[in-house]
Amino acid sequence: MFFQALIVRIKSLAHARQIIAGLNKEFWIGHFLIMVSTVLGVYLAAHSGLKTAVEFDAITSDKDNYYLRANLKDEIVYNIGVTERIIKQIEKHGTFDRKNYPKFQNYVMDTMKEQSNTLKTPNIILSGTLQYYDRVERLFDQRKRHHFNYPELAKKLRKEITNYRKDVLSVMDDDLKALKTRLAEAGVTLY
Repeated sequence: MFFQALIVRIKSLAHARQIIAGLNKEFWIGHFLIMVSTVLGVYLAAHSGLKTAVEFDAITSDKDNYYLRANLKDEIVYNIGVTERIIKQIEKHGTFDRKNYPKFQNYVMDTMKEQSNTLKTPNIILSGTLQYYDRVERLFDQRKRHHFNYPELAKKLRKEITNYRKDVLSVMDDDLKALKTRLAEAGVTLY
């Protein structure tokens, strides 16, 4: 009986070793595949997350740029309107008093100085607008110092407006349309 129990035990230990030895190879192969698939899964998830984050950042940046440029356009169109009223006054009466007209609005231009998106504005729009403001202010200043008469001022202002519309405002319109299209394709609604 003792021997029979010992033999049964030895057989069961031998059987257990056989099972452990057999599982050992399967165990390591299985765990290796699990580790590889985990690393691959984490990599793919991180890559997808990064790609999504970059796309989201690009869309957010485009949206901010759209509103910034649209506001800049509204501001410059307003200022051109003020200048055109001055020109009409000069053409009709031969003179004008600057105090009778609103000041040029510069809120958006001033705000753009503090915005990181400002430098993402195409150079022709940003520098063209700054140069336009500079030239118009210089013309008013030169007229104030009697460098030329009022009709000459009107003629020079008209030329500046025409050049700005042709060289900068048309580019700004195309840029805004392209941004709006890109945002619409990304599913962004603009107000």
